[in-house]
Amino acid sequence: MSLIDNTKGQLVVNPEALKILSAITQPVVVVAIMGLYRTGKSYLMNKLAGKKNGFSLGSTVQSHSKGIWMWCVPHPKKPEHTLVLLDTEGLGDIEKVLIKKSKSFNDPRLCIRKFFSNRKCFIFDWPVQKKYLACLEQLKEEELNPDFIEQVAEFCSYILSHSNVKTLSGGIPVNGPRLESLVLTYVNAISSGDLPCMENAVLALAQIENSAAVEKAIAHYEQQMGQKVQLPTETLQELLDLHRDSEREAIEVFMKNSFKDVDQTFQRKLGMYLVF
Repeated sequence: MSLIDNTKGQLVVNPEALKILSAITQPVVVVAIMGLYRTGKSYLMNKLAGKKNGFSLGSTVQSHSKGIWMWCVPHPKKPEHTLVLLDTEGLGDIEKVLIKKSKSFNDPRLCIRKFFSNRKCFIFDWPVQKKYLACLEQLKEEELNPDFIEQVAEFCSYILSHSNVKTLSGGIPVNGPRLESLVLTYVNAISSGDLPCMENAVLALAQIENSAAVEKAIAHYEQQMGQKVQLPTETLQELLDLHRDSEREAIEVFMKNSFKDVDQTFQRKLGMYLVF
């Protein structure tokens, strides 16, 4: 499914894809791929998913995937985790050739060094003769280069074994809803002409989740008090005891669902509501 569409230079998030992410409560392992078209990107991603079909390989000189495509599958090696595969728009289609030629040859290498401090490199032979790459999806395994098949198996084993759960600063694990928020934050930043900033994204995510945590805590407090005050209480002290128990449980609910509550801003907001 398309996650982000690139339409005439404008990035648009697919709401159906966001629904899928919002329903994933498990930690996510995110694997993204990019590169020139017709170099086997989508084929590799299908192999990571353990499928022959899935990401469309395309059949023309123009890249088939405009934007970023997403596939969410159970992680084959990590129980209770979801593998999120992201296939980017193929670089190098005829609409972009002139713009690729205008870039410095070393720019991609400098970016890789800067943003990926840990690197593991694999070398792949061509899976088939170049003229057959467009129909790679239809070919049988025995029709592919045996060396390529062996290299793909080694690659997939390494990626699935060594790719960790996506985390935010501070080691906070990312699940589907958090990844959904990050996608929206990044796309909104790019669309407004700003550079995506991880720190700003985390702060925006904390604002959303901590506000929701306050609401959950308040709802729990009201539910508990609504049940308990129906019981006979002979003294004010008994009622205060019921309040303290419900308040403690509400704070526990908040702590379980919140993160990065800087200076306990949201916890204080909750405390103001729970004043008896």
